[in-house]
Amino acid sequence: MAIHDKALEYFNRILELNPNAPLGLYGLGLVYKAQGKYDKAILYLGKQNFQQGFDLAAAYAASGQKDLARKMLQKVYVRPGWVAEVYAALGDNDEAMRWLEQAYRERDIWMVLLNVWPAFNPLRSDPRFQELLRRMNFPA
Repeated sequence: MAIHDKALEYFNRILELNPNAPLGLYGLGLVYKAQGKYDKAILYLGKQNFQQGFDLAAAYAASGQKDLARKMLQKVYVRPGWVAEVYAALGDNDEAMRWLEQAYRERDIWMVLLNVWPAFNPLRSDPRFQELLRRMNFPA
C-alpha cells in the first residue's frame, strides 16, 4: 500500500469518528494536494482554517487559480515559509526564494521541513535553494 493510500485511510477513519474533525479534514486536504488532486484538496482544506488558509491558497495556485491564490495572500501574513509555498505553487520561483530567505532570517520553524516538503520540489534545482539548504546544514 502506497504511503498516500495509508494516509487517506487514517484520515478517513478520523472523519468516520467525527465528520468535522479539523485534523481529518486538513490531513485529507494535504494528501490530495500532494497527489495533485487539487479539486478534492480545495474541498477539504476549505473546511478548516489550519495555517490561516495558506495550504488552501497553495492548492488554488497549483490548480491554476492563481488570481485567487494571490488574493488570499493579501488577507493575512503568518509565516514567510507558508507564503513561499504559495509562490512556489504559483511558479514564481523568485518570489518563493525571497520569502524563503525571509523565513531563514526570521528562523521560521516551518523551515525544518524545507528539505522534504513536496511543495518545494519545483525549487530543488534552483542554485539559490541548494545554497539555502547548505546554509541550514541539511544533508546533501
